[in-house]
Amino acid sequence: MNIIKAILPYGLVTHKWVLNPKKIIKNILPYGIATIISKRNANKIYTGDYLKSKYVSDLTENEKWALLAILLFLESKQEEVKYLEVGIYAGGTIKFLKENSVKSKFTGVDLFEDFKPSTDNTHMWKNYTQAQVWEALGKERVTLLKGFSVDSLSALKQENKEFDFIFIDGNHTYKATKEDFKHSLPLLKVGSYVAFHNCSPGMTQEDKYYIKLDGGPWKLAHEILLENNFQLVDSIDRVKIFRRKK
Repeated sequence: MNIIKAILPYGLVTHKWVLNPKKIIKNILPYGIATIISKRNANKIYTGDYLKSKYVSDLTENEKWALLAILLFLESKQEEVKYLEVGIYAGGTIKFLKENSVKSKFTGVDLFEDFKPSTDNTHMWKNYTQAQVWEALGKERVTLLKGFSVDSLSALKQENKEFDFIFIDGNHTYKATKEDFKHSLPLLKVGSYVAFHNCSPGMTQEDKYYIKLDGGPWKLAHEILLENNFQLVDSIDRVKIFRRKK
């Protein structure tokens, strides 16, 4: 069956009249050889050098520029801007923001290599190590904390840390997102900003999954909209950005 599908014009299989050479080659190759090649390609991707050359992130260009716009606005008003990201995966978002800013200092929270897939965590893919991400980002203006987000956020609170902009993009179950938001609040100054990823009403397969699961970021964002403590300042693609009023 694979051979038949491989030699057919791509449009007959997908109704899109575009040839897909990679798919044809993969289907013709014996399964063992295809698996070896896939593993080698994966090993190339999971390196610090790869991260240095790429923005490994599932954010769209619009989403990254929306976050950067807030950061640059804050930089125009302050001598130093403190940015916190919960759930940084490969650090691609911080990499983009750092390379396009001057005054901002970045803190990233993630489990990194300690991540283990589980039924109560929506993130199911392989993670980069803390060392790889730090190598790619550089340690200038960047601090990375390894551990469960709630524990890391509580530790930052104990150190009396405050941030001007917090981006929450970790476990997208409703319970986990709400816990991340709850523990971020003591770190968020009045007049500062908080943003959430994957909180659009089903734009992508990911969003449809999260909404079908329990609402996740989408549900929490709508709860925040009903509060008087926050003002929605931007909503683009899957990102919503709020400003804390009080």
